[in-house]
Amino acid sequence: MSKEPYIKQPTLYILLFLLLLVAYIQSFNGEWHYDDFPNILENTPLHLTELTLTTLKGTFFAYPGKEGTLLRPVSNLTFALNWFFHQDSVVGYHLVNFFIHFLTAVFLYKSCLLILFSPKIQLKAHKNASLIALLATLFWALNPIQVQAVSYIVQRMACLATFFTILGIWSYLQARMTRPAQRRKQVIYYCSTLISFLLALGSKENAVLFPGSIVLIEFFILREDVRLTKQSLLILSAGFLFILGCTLALAGPKIFLSIFDSYTGRSFTPFQRLLTQSRIVTFYLSQIFFPAPSRLSLTHDVHLSTSLFFPFTTLSSIVFLTLLVIFSFRYHKKQPLLSFAILFFLFNHTVESSFLNLEIIFEHRNYLPSLFLFLPLAALLGRSIHHYQQSNRLIFLFLSAGASLLVLLFLVGTFERNKAWLTERSLWEDSLKKAPGHSRSYVNLAHGYYQRDNNDNNKKAFELYWQSLDKYAPNPWKARLAAYGSLGYIMFRYGKYEKALKFYDQALSVAKDKPYGNLTAGILSDKANTLWIAGKKQEALNLISGLAQARPKKGVYLQQYGEMLIGMNRLAEGMIILRHVISEFPMTSTEYRKALLDFALIYARLDSMKKSSFYMRLADRLGVPVVPSSLCFIEASLLAGKKEKTGQAMQHILYKITWAELIAILEERSPNTPILPLNYPYLLQYAEEWLTEQKTP
Repeated sequence: MSKEPYIKQPTLYILLFLLLLVAYIQSFNGEWHYDDFPNILENTPLHLTELTLTTLKGTFFAYPGKEGTLLRPVSNLTFALNWFFHQDSVVGYHLVNFFIHFLTAVFLYKSCLLILFSPKIQLKAHKNASLIALLATLFWALNPIQVQAVSYIVQRMACLATFFTILGIWSYLQARMTRPAQRRKQVIYYCSTLISFLLALGSKENAVLFPGSIVLIEFFILREDVRLTKQSLLILSAGFLFILGCTLALAGPKIFLSIFDSYTGRSFTPFQRLLTQSRIVTFYLSQIFFPAPSRLSLTHDVHLSTSLFFPFTTLSSIVFLTLLVIFSFRYHKKQPLLSFAILFFLFNHTVESSFLNLEIIFEHRNYLPSLFLFLPLAALLGRSIHHYQQSNRLIFLFLSAGASLLVLLFLVGTFERNKAWLTERSLWEDSLKKAPGHSRSYVNLAHGYYQRDNNDNNKKAFELYWQSLDKYAPNPWKARLAAYGSLGYIMFRYGKYEKALKFYDQALSVAKDKPYGNLTAGILSDKANTLWIAGKKQEALNLISGLAQARPKKGVYLQQYGEMLIGMNRLAEGMIILRHVISEFPMTSTEYRKALLDFALIYARLDSMKKSSFYMRLADRLGVPVVPSSLCFIEASLLAGKKEKTGQAMQHILYKITWAELIAILEERSPNTPILPLNYPYLLQYAEEWLTEQKTP
């Protein structure tokens, strides 16, 4: 093999970096979106406050919904490290995602060069190898379809799996092209291949296909012939058994038995999903080669394939994909790059585009499969530019300008697509415009509205949630549960507690979740709060008691239970629960900080002002919401006979809310009334006296 020219080309990498930076720079301030919340923001085991072996190890088992299971530990570890340094500031997370994307592009370039220098491909007279590899890399890295993987923070999982995959492929190509005499160097590259595979597998499960990708490279790039000899069959069998073993190790033997059971509540069957994926994969190809931002969305309206002939594009898509496979095997000698690129793309879609119980369509699933898809096109352009460079200057300039224009169009398309990902509102407005028949767009856009707490936004949110009820949803019961639950919360905000309770009951009636499951637990917690504010305190206590006992590892329910016990004057029981919260949950968690305020109140009432002050100061240092914290401070100060210290706390409250809002809270008729066991009549009397004093000259 000739000496690798890219080693002495730092200018090329700088150019690649700058082009990617221009395309993605505005995304660095993009907000948290959708699955970011449960996977990162609400995933407290990832919220590291110290770097120790114990805390780092704990992040390996922090995958939401499957706590205690070793799943995607590499991705979880990177999120935890981000949290340690940046907490919930998005910029640090986006920068990490961007550099992963850049490094993936670098190793894609290096891998493409090695492929072009391999004896089988080099024999096809591939001139301009560096230009071909660069174009293939730019067409992939600047393609607007990759925005969902790079700018969507949680999809770092897909990015990391792809990075380690391409690193492993590069290592394998280096090992195979190293001279036999350099045995030590060859062993290092093979070890690098294995380590890369394990890291990819620890990032996302679809990396289990890595051995199959190596087999494709071996047979379609490195070997002259693709005959199924005994040796070939042995390699294929070993690869299959290896993938099977990894699957069983990751998910256990029950995975194959539970595939069909897991479809309970889905709007499609395994057979319908498999048929539909033929159309989805064909659609992915059209998006990749024509990635106009108007064709890209987080959600898509997809009509399910119920048979080979409905819709009619199902059969034609199956025929099209079958012909691609036949072509790849039939013409692998004449068109090795094209054959390899097609099979690599289709093979790496076999996990997420098969009968497995996953969502129907997501664009980030193309991030890994599309790695080499532009290599044949780049080779055609590179060879043509080389051919006409001397023979026809006009055609040479035309082709060069065309390649440059294509790169520029991809860059502009990525820049434009990133605009949709800047805020939650812009993302879901974009999705709603492109997929008006999908409930997810309505629900998430509505969620963004009701987070901005005012009447107009609440009304708009209510309308969107209501509209979502008759739209398509991959999991109809989950979508309805979310919509009814949110409708209940909006009614709660309006102070219409009976209507809120009816919506919560509707949400629980459609749920197919297990009792006290992840989804129903949140509804039960909100219902308990509503009952408490509505004055039905014993019902609220009974409800939250059952929830806390069923979910003892969820501090938010324990803390809520402890507060309600104290509010019912059962101080000893409440203190036992709250001590458990403080001892078992991290200091950064919301429930921990609220428990500190609870203890400050309890000890103030027990006339132990030293302990009360200790808990209050600790809560302030950790950061707690102004209104409950200030009300807690006021009550504790009044109980201690230090009325002179309360005026500043009242002013702090009135910086945040209006006087009318404060009175509504103290009269316990506001949905924003803290569940804290405050003496509201006592505080109301003080507030009225304080206002009178302010008006007195």
